[in-house]
Amino acid sequence: MSVTRQIQRIGILLTVGLILGWEADAGEADFHRVAAQFPDRQIQSLEEIASAVSSASMEVGAALLFLNRDLPRANALLQTFDNRGAGLLQYPVVLRILREYGRREEQLHPPARLHLEKQIAEFILTREIPTLSPMADPDSPESRQILETSLLLLWAQHVAEATPGFVWPNKMANQTLLNQYQNDAHQWLDFRLRHGLEERGSLYTSYTLAALLNLRDFTRDPVLQTKADGVCDFITADLAQESLHGHWGGARLRSFESLGPLPGERLQAIWFGAPLPPGLDGEINTLTLILGHTGYRPPPVLTGLGCDPEARGTYEIKNRYFREMASSGPSRPGIVYSYVTPSYILGSFYLRDEPVPWQSRPWDLLVTDAEGMGHHFFTFTGDQLFSGRRPPLSGEYYLWNSTCLQYQNVLFCQFHRSDRKRADSGKNVNRIDLRHVLQPTRVWIPDSFAAVSEEASWWFARMENVFLAFRPVTGHSYWWRTAESRQPFVDNASILSFQDLATGFLLEVEDAAHFASFEQFKSDVQQSPLEIDSDSITYVSRRGDVFLFPLNGGDFLVNGRVVDPPQDPAFQLYASPFIQSQYGSGLFKAEWRGSSLTLDFQDPKHPQRIMEP
Repeated sequence: MSVTRQIQRIGILLTVGLILGWEADAGEADFHRVAAQFPDRQIQSLEEIASAVSSASMEVGAALLFLNRDLPRANALLQTFDNRGAGLLQYPVVLRILREYGRREEQLHPPARLHLEKQIAEFILTREIPTLSPMADPDSPESRQILETSLLLLWAQHVAEATPGFVWPNKMANQTLLNQYQNDAHQWLDFRLRHGLEERGSLYTSYTLAALLNLRDFTRDPVLQTKADGVCDFITADLAQESLHGHWGGARLRSFESLGPLPGERLQAIWFGAPLPPGLDGEINTLTLILGHTGYRPPPVLTGLGCDPEARGTYEIKNRYFREMASSGPSRPGIVYSYVTPSYILGSFYLRDEPVPWQSRPWDLLVTDAEGMGHHFFTFTGDQLFSGRRPPLSGEYYLWNSTCLQYQNVLFCQFHRSDRKRADSGKNVNRIDLRHVLQPTRVWIPDSFAAVSEEASWWFARMENVFLAFRPVTGHSYWWRTAESRQPFVDNASILSFQDLATGFLLEVEDAAHFASFEQFKSDVQQSPLEIDSDSITYVSRRGDVFLFPLNGGDFLVNGRVVDPPQDPAFQLYASPFIQSQYGSGLFKAEWRGSSLTLDFQDPKHPQRIMEP
């Protein structure tokens, strides 16, 4: 590296370090090393945007500004931003620029600042937020609630500093609205700190986190900052527990429109030290920019958990999540179960006899190979991927039910087409024919699971040190399809489609080290006791566990004991060997290798966030 390049890099480190309040404190433990490299990975992420993204000029301008580099070009690019072509998700970055650099004229030039202020003011007044009161709509998604609340609160704070006494077009004084937005933010955070997020691990986690990081970085309310830090810790805790070599494992409540890098992979790269995933030209989202600039630091205990899957070993996670959707009736918690090993994560959420949206995926299996690449093997319902169309969102659209039970490395899932109507639907017309044609149960199997073979009604697959066995246990009308991806980072796949209206599916996953060979594994599975009748399925796993799965209602049994996840007291807001929080308590505790994090939000006026050491 040349002397000039070294000086430039030191200057960047110092600039970003000052902005972020960075103190390098590398220790002997891996997580201390990872934490000490945090600013380097932030810079790397911003560098990627500044140099590689060509089709998102405002994002490039923001990255250059955050890097304090090529400021004339940065300001010129920022002045291309136009609210007429923008959506709510871009405004956290615009707001961050104004709050951080509004008074730094040598970096954010006055014409660029005035342009961004005009654009955000027009957006708030005339486009997305005409009521100026997002919390007035309790049915809006949680990500939109906190996005709007964070935006309005910090914008009102900006207006108060720039134009004291400002009165909005709705005749309300800015200070009155500022107080309202601050109360809204406290209300939202207080609830989430007791009951968790509505969609944990969702596609929308990134948007929620972007709003939270803005709140914690720019609010003048220290209590609000502590609460925002706490919810950020919640998101980090989910990622840390189910992080496997830089990839997110465990079941998510929503599928994704395309099978690209999942939300959280860039978080894991920046927070837990995994290699950054490849950037997608023009698709760098607002969270990436904010992650490259935020002052939030993942607590060391969570960093340690996230970057050391080998030392974590094998464990269960039995978590609850808050679930309140417009179509789901009264509020109630959902149940999430994950079985985590150093080689794979098998996760599911419990949806027995509950209506679920067509996007939902009942279970997911993540396997990583020796190169640290993650490969997802999962089932999904609906007609959303590789088929060129989606289910009709009309009165003839029917919700799904799923009977699902996972016990460690074995999972049983039975899908049903529900006869329940949507709240806004009309008569149940053509219900069987429509569902039969458009919505078969399907299993997506990436080509990475090479040499998928069928033997004696079982399908077998393997990847590196993981063996899989899966089979239908009810319904045998099926066919294979090929799915070709046009995105280089996504595997092509085979799709196993079941035409039957109530297909039952059985999966067992094992570490290869437990068997002399793949052939022995297949032989053992085929010789395992399996009894199927009209009422139930009985199955004995490789580990000797005896499962009874009812097909038409009744109790799940494992080794003769009734298993009922909603009634299991072990399912809490967080429940694993490392992280615990009783649902609704406002208390959270994480411990790992001598480090700990305690969050105490029982008294909303005096929240505590304690990290040791």
